Amino acid sequence: MIHQRSACAAMALAISACVVTTGPRPAQPPPPPPSAPPPTLASSPPPAPPPAPVPAATVQTAPPAAVQTAPPAQPVFAPTPEPADRPIDHPRGFGRGGPRGLNPGHPESFWVWHEDNGTAWHLRSTTHRNLHRFSGRVWTSDGSIVDVHPTRLEWGDRIRLAGRNVEFDFHTDGGVDGFDFRTAAPQQCVHFALFIDGRGDPARIKIGGGEQRPRHHVFTLCP
Repeated sequence: MIHQRSACAAMALAISACVVTTGPRPAQPPPPPPSAPPPTLASSPPPAPPPAPVPAATVQTAPPAAVQTAPPAQPVFAPTPEPADRPIDHPRGFGRGGPRGLNPGHPESFWVWHEDNGTAWHLRSTTHRNLHRFSGRVWTSDGSIVDVHPTRLEWGDRIRLAGRNVEFDFHTDGGVDGFDFRTAAPQQCVHFALFIDGRGDPARIKIGGGEQRPRHHVFTLCP
């Protein structure tokens, strides 16, 4: 009897294990929503283009200007009065022709000459390294002096024409300076009173193509 009960219990247990439950299943959590797909190249905005390289500014440099030597400072203009000495006469044609020895750097000297036509005149000054002052007066007893042109434009106020007189006062330093002028009539005589550093020295005055010395620093030339 005991064995029959055990067998029945075992059979019931086996049957219970095979019972299929048909009741409702417990609720399962809903699946997570699908994640948004990563942006594609078609949907994402195109990347900004890199900034264009800025070209380097082209600097146009001017060629170096020629070095210009500033003229020496000039003192207050001091007109040379007409000298008390009577100008010393020289033979006609004494001052004809340009001097060959005239060149920059020549020791301090005056150079005076006239052209063959007798109306075009020239006065120049030279120095050798050191600065020297050249002053004086050029005038005529009759007729007039015209067309005065300094060799340097900045000397317009260092050379003055007043009637029959040309007064000048300037410095020369290792170069050639001076002015040109004309007489209103041919064969017209011209008087000169020339000073270097305030002193008259005929030994430092060269006249005409022969570079002759006048007998005095106050003299007359006739073409």
